[in-house]
Amino acid sequence: KLIKNSNLSDKVSFIGRVDGERKAKLLANARFGLYTSRFEDFPLVPLEFTGFGKPLVCFDITGLRWVPHEVALKVPSFDVQKLSEALIIMNEDTQKLGKMSEMCRPFAKKYGWNRIAEEYHEWIAWEALMKLAMYDKNPDLYTYASQEAKPYKLRAERNLMPLISWRESNYNE
Repeated sequence: KLIKNSNLSDKVSFIGRVDGERKAKLLANARFGLYTSRFEDFPLVPLEFTGFGKPLVCFDITGLRWVPHEVALKVPSFDVQKLSEALIIMNEDTQKLGKMSEMCRPFAKKYGWNRIAEEYHEWIAWEALMKLAMYDKNPDLYTYASQEAKPYKLRAERNLMPLISWRESNYNE
């Protein structure tokens, strides 16, 4: 009713749930994504939008803290006024929208299954190497693991922590 009374019927539509080709077409043709969830653990919606090069406007809730500000314009939780201001910014500030759009696909690629599996493997290998070095009391192996292999561990931890945190929060309840 509000959309109709505001003469926005030709610009705003509520389409409901979509899948497959129709969903891909909608995401590809969107200017940006709006995600107003009030509670999430590790939603895939931000990855769907950013995978299509579309930044998000969303509430700054705990479940979206892993989504960086470079790809999401976050507003204080449940602040409808700030949300409407953010929508206006994303619609009118084409320079901001363009910069954010450029960052979307590289962000989304960090969460592809092959990349996650590779980084998880690196992380496990580093952990195993550290345990072996400590168990064998081998200072050379320990030095290698703590200095040479550490960048692999840090990269894997940085990219995997949202997934690990999500898993632990769901299995510890």
